[in-house]
Amino acid sequence: MENGDIIQPQNFNLSEEEMNLKSIYSPQINLDFPARISSELFNYGQYRWKMNVRPFRLLMMVTQTLAMEKQQSSLLFPEYVFPINKVFEYMGIANNNKRYDLLATDIKELMSTVIEKKEKSKKGKFKWIGKTLISMCRIDSEDSSLRIKINEESRDYLVGMKRWAELEPRIYLKLNTSYQNWFYAYFKKELFIVLGTSKTLKMTVKIDILKEILFLDDVKTYDPEHNKNANEKFFNKVIGIKKPKTWKYNSAAELDNEPWDYYTEDNKPTGTLYNITASTDINVTAFPIKEGKAYAKICFIVGHKKAFLTKEKTFKTEQSSKKS
Repeated sequence: MENGDIIQPQNFNLSEEEMNLKSIYSPQINLDFPARISSELFNYGQYRWKMNVRPFRLLMMVTQTLAMEKQQSSLLFPEYVFPINKVFEYMGIANNNKRYDLLATDIKELMSTVIEKKEKSKKGKFKWIGKTLISMCRIDSEDSSLRIKINEESRDYLVGMKRWAELEPRIYLKLNTSYQNWFYAYFKKELFIVLGTSKTLKMTVKIDILKEILFLDDVKTYDPEHNKNANEKFFNKVIGIKKPKTWKYNSAAELDNEPWDYYTEDNKPTGTLYNITASTDINVTAFPIKEGKAYAKICFIVGHKKAFLTKEKTFKTEQSSKKS
């Protein structure tokens, strides 16, 4: 098949006239209904993607709609329509005089965002293969709406997988950096299997792989070959932790070491892990693990907050009652 060839959809009993009609779904933006993003996007060392805060919110707005969609299988390449004023509110720019300019910039970034998958060539070398998530996005001035179409080849990344990270807008909209968004979704994916319990997870990740999937592997600031303080910078600025003055590493029980302090500025805690803990439904701390004399891994200690677990159980029960 050559590029540009058209594959007609199979097993659809649609007339030619019906095939040419746009299927349009007009969603309601609900801050309580969770958005879902496939857990596959966080498979260790296999996928990577990045986007800034507002484009991520746009994406989550779309995935929330996909999760709410009840007749997805009957819609052929649907165009999702969002009231523009609701979009501005969702993105936190409703009162900004440059909100249309900001939205236009965010749309461009979302359209260019690529999910990269790491694959091994026949010669044994690794390469990244990418797919875009969104195929069309435009602001319609006639009915004051934002219209979006997803790339159907990427639909499974956004909905339909067996496992996913479930994110509630009322929580993730409080996060304000791209690292906070990525790590929060990553932690929620890992906690999915223990949702509804108070179990705490210890997750160990290689620092080099973490830098790679965060697109930091070529940044000299975080490269030990170019900067002797690279790992310290990475712990401080990306993870948001710093070594306590009295901390001593226990190599005999590496997973039982005490967590590091949250990073501070002006004597106030700040950074990725602190803001996730302060603003969301999970608690998270971390400490590095050594191989020889150098730090090679990070152990994240992650658990649900009990107060939020109660709310999640109540919310899911209410949703189940409505469906029945």
